[in-house]
Amino acid sequence: MAAGDSAAREAERARGAARRLEAKARHAARAADDWEQGAAGERSTADALATLEGQGWRILHDRRAPDGGNVDHVAVGPPGIAIIDSKRWTGNVTITADRRLVIAKHDKTSEVDRLERLAEHVRSVAARDGVKVSVRGYLVLVGDDDRDRRSEDLGDIRVLGVERLVSRLAGGRPDLDGPAIAAIAA
Repeated sequence: MAAGDSAAREAERARGAARRLEAKARHAARAADDWEQGAAGERSTADALATLEGQGWRILHDRRAPDGGNVDHVAVGPPGIAIIDSKRWTGNVTITADRRLVIAKHDKTSEVDRLERLAEHVRSVAARDGVKVSVRGYLVLVGDDDRDRRSEDLGDIRVLGVERLVSRLAGGRPDLDGPAIAAIAA
């Protein structure tokens, strides 16, 4: 062994550790940015939904979902219950002819499927409690390119921009009165 060999090996091992830690730090910073963007999108949807409260709606935010995740927003109003998932995606959001949701070549149909399962769960809980109420899922797009997107249906799920959400929700046929809304929200 030559002079300095063991120190050189330790230096190389330390540099390798530094490279791995730098890569982890870059990944963590990107993840933090993504979470911050998601939080901003949820706040944007919450701000839009707040306008409905003066019309008798009850708005619930960040509720636990039965699958272990969360439900961004639940709006209970005269037309029924809206299960709302906010998305701040970048890229072209497309609904394909075969009913898939694609963003910049990435299939995001699983997001629609999850929202359908959540809406079905709420329907079954309401039915079990003897409540007949309309339950719909809304995938609300809050990214700059999609804020004013027209509503498109994927089964029972509405995909639309946040700027169109309130008019879509408020435009439904009123089936619930104030006491029923309060009871369901509770």
